[in-house]
Amino acid sequence: MLASKVASGALWMLAARLTAKMLDLVAMLIVARLLVPADFGLFALAAGVVLVLNAATDLSVGNAIIQMRDPQKRAYDTAFTLNVIRGITLAVGIAAAAYPFAAVYGDPRLRGILFALTAIPLARGLISPRMAHLQRELRFRPMFYLEAGGKLAAFLASVTVALATHSYWALVAGMIAAPAISTVISYRFAP
Repeated sequence: MLASKVASGALWMLAARLTAKMLDLVAMLIVARLLVPADFGLFALAAGVVLVLNAATDLSVGNAIIQMRDPQKRAYDTAFTLNVIRGITLAVGIAAAAYPFAAVYGDPRLRGILFALTAIPLARGLISPRMAHLQRELRFRPMFYLEAGGKLAAFLASVTVALATHSYWALVAGMIAAPAISTVISYRFAP
């Protein structure tokens, strides 16, 4: 029984990763035809700030819940609170870095991009901590929908904005759409 759950979970996660990578590839092929290389460079600078701050503050609260013998409601409430605090702290950190970062690179557009990217940690901070409960039970199908749904949203957002604006905002829209939709999906499966 356990072996079949693990195998099924592995297949769902593999399918999620393959779906996500395929959507990323197709989106980049489309967006790359519509944007100029400078747009990608500008976005990469701003995204780097978000990724570094995100990695430096990773709490892995979900993993702690998975490890617990019998997590109670209080554990999920604490996980939610910690994730929200982390999301707000990251958003404030990203916003605080916006002006100096734009000044160092001499490009005021970085401010707007960084301010927009504060939505990412805010959305991730609101994801349902009860998703960890599903992982504890080796139910990975919801994780497939979470990841694939987020990537589909990113694909649609980036391609739509790229077609409409031909600007770096397409990349920003895709990066924000994924965690926003994943958070919504998380409450569908783990209220």
